[in-house]
Amino acid sequence: MIVNRHAKRDFGIACAAAVLLTAAFGIWIGLRFDGIQVTEAVDDFGEGAAALIAALACAAAAFRHKGRMRVAWALLAGGAGAWAIGEGIWSYFEVIRGQQVPFPSLADAGYLAAVPLVVAGIAVFPGRHRIASRAAFLLDGAIIAGALLIISWSTVLGMLYRAGSGDILSIVLGLAYPVSDIAIAVMALLLVSRTARSIRLPLLLVAAGVSANLLSDSAFAYLTTTHAYGPAQLIDTGWVAGYLLIGLGAFFATLVPKSALKADDEPPGRWILALPYLPVAIAAAVTVALNTSGSPDMFLFWGMMGVAGLVLVRQFIVLWDNLSLNQKLEAQAAALRDTETNFRSLVQNSGDVVVLADASGTMRFLSTSIDRFFAYNPTELVGQPFVELLHPSDRPTFEGGVQKALAASAHPISASCRVRHKLGSWTHCEITI
Repeated sequence: MIVNRHAKRDFGIACAAAVLLTAAFGIWIGLRFDGIQVTEAVDDFGEGAAALIAALACAAAAFRHKGRMRVAWALLAGGAGAWAIGEGIWSYFEVIRGQQVPFPSLADAGYLAAVPLVVAGIAVFPGRHRIASRAAFLLDGAIIAGALLIISWSTVLGMLYRAGSGDILSIVLGLAYPVSDIAIAVMALLLVSRTARSIRLPLLLVAAGVSANLLSDSAFAYLTTTHAYGPAQLIDTGWVAGYLLIGLGAFFATLVPKSALKADDEPPGRWILALPYLPVAIAAAVTVALNTSGSPDMFLFWGMMGVAGLVLVRQFIVLWDNLSLNQKLEAQAAALRDTETNFRSLVQNSGDVVVLADASGTMRFLSTSIDRFFAYNPTELVGQPFVELLHPSDRPTFEGGVQKALAASAHPISASCRVRHKLGSWTHCEITI
């Protein structure tokens, strides 16, 4: 990854500042300096400031780049900005008006609006060129999130839901935050292995930030379901750390040279291809075990049906994409065969000797006219260096002509050389390269 010394220094300073700010925030919230009211203000405005910093950093990264990279960072900026707006609404009611913020409230509109924007931002990052690949990628995130939701429901979330005394909407919204964080974090991690190395660190930082948000959202879901969430909780530090990590990822993206921002063509590893199916297998085993050993859980049953449906849709998309690629490959192979047949027909009937050589100068094909001019069988020279047919004193001339031909691209270059006859004599020839 090509980053100059000054950029590394700036990024190091930004990392140190993020660590200090997060630590200071956590210490203030934990010790509650100057009383609960001041701590509430620090808590609410600190979270909003962290999200705003992330939004501005993502906007700067969007301004720095072009194409899909610009769109991706712009969407992430919109997601962080939407969350900052939601936090601003929360802060207005709790700090300025001094009211207990209900859950759900208008602030949740801003929080939830961030989810589709961040999902879209992760999805359009460079790394997949076909629509089918991007659709399968989105489904991978949804499948893993759904499977993890089923596993979590069978262990913790189900008990919280049944124990909660709030209305259905508040419980559903409380669970929506950690589930959406899981989907976003999984998508970011899946994307890391399929993108250029130059943007892997920013994506890893984004994934780490979303994971920090996931911890806070999970704790928030638990505390709100049990009616134990109050102002200035230590779990709020996760949101500050999360958005500062996202901001660091965006800041680092502004330091990467534009020449390094090309997606890798290397296929993903096999473990990445198998990753979505491991949690699905665990979720299926849990669903079968719980629904056959006692009273059936309808959420687990229908949730597993939904995940299975997503798996079927994903497999259909992948199968359709593979069939389309095979058809294109067969058409290209047929066109290549036709081109080769036409070329060989032209060459075999040519009055000149035609030689095809690879980049190392090794002969791969010779026309039949070489037998007429130099008494060689066309197949006996295949695999030998072409320069061995040339007079030693003419080889520098030929090699210079090759260099000129490569530099001139489509323009042919001529060179006068002596070519060895099979009987040992030398024939003066005009070679066109």
